[in-house]
Amino acid sequence: MVEGSFFHLGERDTPDRPTRDRSLDTASVRLMRDPARAKIDAELEVIGQRGHVSASVASNASRQHVRAQVSEAAGP
Repeated sequence: MVEGSFFHLGERDTPDRPTRDRSLDTASVRLMRDPARAKIDAELEVIGQRGHVSASVASNASRQHVRAQVSEAAGP
């Protein structure tokens, strides 16, 4: 079985709430083998995130590119 997902976080300042103006995209893929007699069941998931954030909540803060990833495998 294969599962996939995508999530976008878009953040902007408002007059009463300064933010770090994050714009992040996160995608994941998960591969699974269903349990069956005399077969090894296993799972693999990979998640990646990229985008940009402001260095601080100041309106003139510089923009920073960010990237992260994680992977996980499970089985017997």
